[in-house]
Amino acid sequence: MVGVLSMLGIVANILSTTGVIISNKALLGRQQFPFIIMGLFLNFCTTFTLLELSARAGSFTPKCMQGKDRWLLAGSAVLTILSNNASVEANSVGTYQIAKLLIVPCIIVLERFRGIERTYTPAMYFSLVLITVGVALTTVTDVELNRRGCAIAFFSTIFTAHYQIWQSSKQKEHGLNAKQITHTVMIPQMIISGPLCLLLDVWQPWLKRFILLPVFGILDEENGSLRLLGGPGGPAELGFNLVANNLLAVGINLTTYYLIAATSPVTYQIIGQCKTVLIIIIGYFLFDVAPPPGLVYVRCCGAFIAIGGVLWYGHMKRALEAKESKAQ
Repeated sequence: MVGVLSMLGIVANILSTTGVIISNKALLGRQQFPFIIMGLFLNFCTTFTLLELSARAGSFTPKCMQGKDRWLLAGSAVLTILSNNASVEANSVGTYQIAKLLIVPCIIVLERFRGIERTYTPAMYFSLVLITVGVALTTVTDVELNRRGCAIAFFSTIFTAHYQIWQSSKQKEHGLNAKQITHTVMIPQMIISGPLCLLLDVWQPWLKRFILLPVFGILDEENGSLRLLGGPGGPAELGFNLVANNLLAVGINLTTYYLIAATSPVTYQIIGQCKTVLIIIIGYFLFDVAPPPGLVYVRCCGAFIAIGGVLWYGHMKRALEAKESKAQ
């Protein structure tokens, strides 16, 4: 039975996750905030500060990951979050969220290449086909679809799948819980993203074209910080969105830790799919350019097919794990 605190945690997690996507799209779309790496660095600084305060308050015991794994994992996390944020900027919210559903089949393919053997039933493979078909139907009806957005979404999916596989293995290898592994890689993430921000957002913004990011610098006279301050909503809205974005990002981490401990895996997966549906719906109505009337139904059907495939895959995966645990 999910208690009152768990229900509050569920609501807070859904609101923070949805809010950070909407905040990102408002920053990168409406206000045309091109400094994605600077935003990334600010997120890391805010998360580290609150995690450090949390550790000092005794909510968890910090544990350092030894060796090069700490830096390799931090670099992988920077690439993953950077590509995810860039995908929000380059794609519609609906396409961004739908593309994330391809992470599941991508993880399976990457595990095969890396020699990681796992058991998958025919029903699970069929659910992956449903996910792919649903994503295809949804994205081909997106009138905002472009080559740059597709390329970034592709790399974002690859980086995210690789990071999730690697994080899971390194977390078990070093015996860290979720808070500990996030805390131990946060300083390397800041050390990596800080100089990267200075190089690409301040000194040499032209280099950003090689990683498919908007080529703007903070010091540019026409497209730099002065243009942002005079843009839609002015400096007040820009400052509010930046602060809200950082706090919401931290809120996702804190509520996720709580829910993993306080609810069952089934509940947590259902929460994840509720967030997907909510973000897609909000994206369609607030940010995405509406497709021609006939394609609206195709787009909605594609979204429901993809989400249904993910739910079915999750159900089959849990059933298989339960069967294997009983056999042992």
